[in-house]
Amino acid sequence: MKKISLILIFTLFVSNLFSQQWIKNLPAGKPREQLTLADYKDAFYRYWAPFNVENGYYNLNGVKTKAVGWKQFKRWEYEMERKVNPSTTEFPKQSAHEVLRDFQKSHPTLKSISAVDQSSWTSLGPASSVGGYAGVGRLNCIAFHPSDNNTYWVGAASGGLWVTTNNGTSWTCLTNSNGVLAVSDILIPSDYATSNTIYIATGDKDAWDNNSVGVLKSTDGGATWNTTGISYAISAGKMVYRLLPDPSNNQTILAATSDGVYKTTNGGATWSTRLTTTRFLSMEYKPGDFNTLYGTATLGMIYVSPDGGTTWTQSFNNSLVYRINLAVSPNQPTWVYAIAETNSDDGLYGIYKSTDSGVTYTQIFAGTSKNLLGWNANGADTGGQGWYDLSIASLPSNANTLLIGGINTITILHIPPKEFALIPDSLIRKIPF
Repeated sequence: MKKISLILIFTLFVSNLFSQQWIKNLPAGKPREQLTLADYKDAFYRYWAPFNVENGYYNLNGVKTKAVGWKQFKRWEYEMERKVNPSTTEFPKQSAHEVLRDFQKSHPTLKSISAVDQSSWTSLGPASSVGGYAGVGRLNCIAFHPSDNNTYWVGAASGGLWVTTNNGTSWTCLTNSNGVLAVSDILIPSDYATSNTIYIATGDKDAWDNNSVGVLKSTDGGATWNTTGISYAISAGKMVYRLLPDPSNNQTILAATSDGVYKTTNGGATWSTRLTTTRFLSMEYKPGDFNTLYGTATLGMIYVSPDGGTTWTQSFNNSLVYRINLAVSPNQPTWVYAIAETNSDDGLYGIYKSTDSGVTYTQIFAGTSKNLLGWNANGADTGGQGWYDLSIASLPSNANTLLIGGINTITILHIPPKEFALIPDSLIRKIPF
């Protein structure tokens, strides 16, 4: 069971799975930071009361129907009941790490975090599960060493930044002392071999299991971490979704955040605001031209910037879509692919393609033909977890081939049309346009 942090509730519920009518039952005019667990429970259960939900399902015209968001709310409710003030149901104002930090300040003779980190720990499992997974955690991102194929890093939703230097045989956690253990993105500069520099976007960008403390930077391979010009308090409820480096200048980075787009030209010391009031979820640049940038925002919007992020123009908007991810390929630099999930059931809405560097988009695959984001390996079901499981990539050597990631499958899409083949054993599908 994933632990969902206290500030996620409003942002997550409004933005994706819980963008249902029940949210309107919250007290009108009451500031978000003053809402209590009792307020959320009252709004949720009043909305669902007429449906007579049992174990996450209700009867709809004689058909057993899933109450979307019910299970997730119950998990969050269970977790929060142990954290709120029992008399007022107010959420805590400090994270566990902040409480520990304050305690250590007032008890300096006790063992420090660094001493605890040096202790010997042994994994007690689980090593497997009935669902086939080796563990119960979730990884948000991966980054690779510029020249050493045996070294790479992964960022977990609640477990920190880990590195392997022997191609996955063993792993070391680099963030045990950080204020938040969630990592949304990892940036390894091209000069890592000499600079030992790592940037991480903190927070859990997909499910908001943890909030962000901003962008952190290490110049000693992750042994120690420092704040940058993007720095948040955990209680602020912010998120950094993406770090996009300029391939020709390691000091220039763009950050897609819940507050908009930021840009640094001095390795993160200071950041300038490039787009405000628009929550950016993903960002890519035109291969070979870092001045041309593409970004996606909530509620089905795609933006393009022709000047390195200084100005942005909305080039796509569909109110039936919530989240969109993008893919580009150096094989066809002017092409941009976009995968969109529907805001009604989080399944596949469609796949779009631009051939003019993100100015216009045409739908090339409809979710109504096959739902590539669902639970069924043949794409015949509806719904999904597109707010959470949504990925797309275009092969660097062949932009006609796309890889789509959903709940439990990888889909390979070929352009132009080829023979259709289904491979259920490996859960890899080849579906032609």
